Amino acid sequence: MYPTAEAPEKDNSTEWSTMEVFIECKTDDTKGDPFDETAEDGQSNSSERRSVFGQILTYSYSMFKEQH
Repeated sequence: MYPTAEAPEKDNSTEWSTMEVFIECKTDDTKGDPFDETAEDGQSNSSERRSVFGQILTYSYSMFKEQH
């Protein structure tokens, strides 16, 4: 989500420096959930779930790297 005045033009790449919040909705039931509530430590051994967790970390890193 961007502030209204900072929204990128259509077909432009992501503007990490002006983004306030990032959201991505996964349509699969548990494949898109990076955490496994059945595991003692909450971390999943599933490669798909671990991939989603990595994607979240990448998004967070990108946003924080570009902001002040």
